[in-house]
Amino acid sequence: MRKIPATMATQHPDNAREAYFLGSRFIPTQDEIEECYRCFGELGVEEFMWDWEGKFVDEAVIDRLFSQYFDYFKKHELGKDLFLTFRVPNIWIESSHKLPRAFMNLLSAEKAAKTYGLHSPPLFEVILPMTTSADQLIYLQRTFSKISKATQDIFFNMKSDLDLVDVIPLFEEFEIITDCQSILTKYVRFLESEFRVKPRYMRVFTARSDTAVNGGFLPAKLAVKMAIHLYNDFGRREGIEMYPWVGGGCLPFRGGINPENIGPAIDEYRGVSTLTVQSAFRYDYGLDEVKRAIERMNAEIP
Repeated sequence: MRKIPATMATQHPDNAREAYFLGSRFIPTQDEIEECYRCFGELGVEEFMWDWEGKFVDEAVIDRLFSQYFDYFKKHELGKDLFLTFRVPNIWIESSHKLPRAFMNLLSAEKAAKTYGLHSPPLFEVILPMTTSADQLIYLQRTFSKISKATQDIFFNMKSDLDLVDVIPLFEEFEIITDCQSILTKYVRFLESEFRVKPRYMRVFTARSDTAVNGGFLPAKLAVKMAIHLYNDFGRREGIEMYPWVGGGCLPFRGGINPENIGPAIDEYRGVSTLTVQSAFRYDYGLDEVKRAIERMNAEIP
């Protein structure tokens, strides 16, 4: 069984203070590679979200990480010890032109890792933001499978072990969370019928801050607890290991996940396997305090 990371750094620009390594509140695209490395190597985060949604993205992320920090990633391998996870654009809401590039990036990253003699594949999961139906998950899986097959057919030296990708739904609305079991069931039935595959495990992502914005503070707190129960109930029924995941910010309204509140936050989200560490968590508090909080999260979650 692969390692399930307890902490994931995101690129949400919610920090009020400057990033400790940059001297600026705003992190330009050209500095995101360094930020990713520092989150792994200095802060101790176990997963980093590489965001393709609503922003410019450095598509050479794997080549840059491996070439600039080869010695580090030789000892701490992506896809095995640490994880880089794409949040792909929701093409039902925004432009679709970045999705095929993100999928090709997954396949080229696998080839790059083999070239560098590192663990392969380094990338094998994508997050779909604002998931509202199983049909969206099905579309992504079918599309990736076709792209993977075409890539292997066209390029003689691009044979891949990545025929399918782990699609992680991100539920952000209360009404969708209440319907999560039917969405997950339909998606699993699709995998069984079309690919003869049943997942051994599933990661499911629930937005705490967006749920509060959409429905209010108390409904958001209750929605997350209900979601964790529904995911685990679904997993028991289907024989699938479930690894719930909650994304929240530092302020109480947005989730209360911050270094000064880390003990209560871990208690609040008992039952989850991964919590997010947003920019304000990383940069608005003392560096030593941030490191201690992340170390505690890695030790106590789940």
